[in-house]
Order: sequence, then C-alpha cells, then structure tokens
Amino acid sequence: MLKVPWHKTPLRRRREILVPASVPPQDARAIRSENRALLISSIARGRRWLNELITDPTANAESIATRDSCSVRKVNMTISLAFLAPDLVKAAIEGRLPHGMGVVRLADLPAEWSRQHQMLGLPAQ
Repeated sequence: MLKVPWHKTPLRRRREILVPASVPPQDARAIRSENRALLISSIARGRRWLNELITDPTANAESIATRDSCSVRKVNMTISLAFLAPDLVKAAIEGRLPHGMGVVRLADLPAEWSRQHQMLGLPAQ
C-alpha cells in the first residue's frame, strides 16, 4: 500500500487585496478582470517598447507611435508602466490590486518604488 499525503485545493482561493490607507478593509474590492487583463498587457507592451528604445538606436517614441497607430503620449505613458514596482506588477498579475487601480492611474507614477506606494496610499512591501 502506498500513501500519498494530499489535500484538495479549495475552488476559490482567498486573495489578500492591497488596500489603500484611505479605504476601510471591509470596503476593499479587487480590480475587475477586464481592467486587470488590460493593465497586464499594457505593462508588457511598455516593457517591450522600452526594450526597443534601449536596443535600437533608430527607435524613438514617434516611430513606435506611427508603427502601432497610436499617439506619442500613449507610447510615453505605456512605457512608464515598465517602471512599476515589482510587487505592484505581481499584485496585478495575481488580481490583488484594489478596484480603481488601472492603466490610467498607474501610468503617471514616479519611477521611485517607495514613492509609487506612497502616492497610491498602499503599504510598502
């Protein structure tokens, strides 16, 4: 006889949502799945565009905007998402960011990670 210790994982995993200091914990709601998917794809696009600017000496925001049919402002704001703190990116992937933390809110943050947490009202990780 072979015994294998195993426990069935629960169907619904409890996620700890990062809660801004201004929101009571009982009122915290997770980011909507559509907004989460848009945020994650925007972070990936921003990282891809930043890498392109670093590796290709002929690349600039204008050429990327023309190629991808968007504005230079959108390119610059999307690239700023590449500088999000790693724990915020991880929270986005895991769906632990609070409701209202989308692309628009996160695109205009400073590059310094501790200031990102401070401006969002989230506890530093």
